Amino acid sequence: MRKTVFLALSVLLVVSCVGAALAAEEVAPKYMTMEVQILGGPTAVFQDLLAKNEHTLLVFYQAACSACRGELTLLRDKYADRKNLKILGVSVDVRPELASKFKSDWKLPFEVLSDPDYKIPSVFNISATPACVLLEKDGKIAKKFFGYDSSFEGQLEAALK
Repeated sequence: MRKTVFLALSVLLVVSCVGAALAAEEVAPKYMTMEVQILGGPTAVFQDLLAKNEHTLLVFYQAACSACRGELTLLRDKYADRKNLKILGVSVDVRPELASKFKSDWKLPFEVLSDPDYKIPSVFNISATPACVLLEKDGKIAKKFFGYDSSFEGQLEAALK
């Protein structure tokens, strides 16, 4: 009887430790400590770039993508000054100079990360542009958006409420 109780308690302890480890990963996802390259600047730790008291919208794009241009124009014109949203562009252009020129030509007012190796999109399971990932202030994923069409703005508004 003692061995059965001991075994049951041991299993319970292991299960609770695994559960605690999984819960800790949810609070601090692995991508939070990833080193990223700021376009035209230094590297940074991903979590240091996130908004502290609001949502962060990661916008994955390429300079040659026309749908990306539409999405970025909307975000630049309607959301860049919002108090409850920080926009962080992620350029997956192979040549960083294309990303820099695009940021300048399209007057993007938000910070852009350069990721020609597709490291950041792969962490978020993004395989095509345009795509967006809305993060909570603790870094958890609130919503993903794939493609760009007329429903994007309404979906983003609903997710920000």
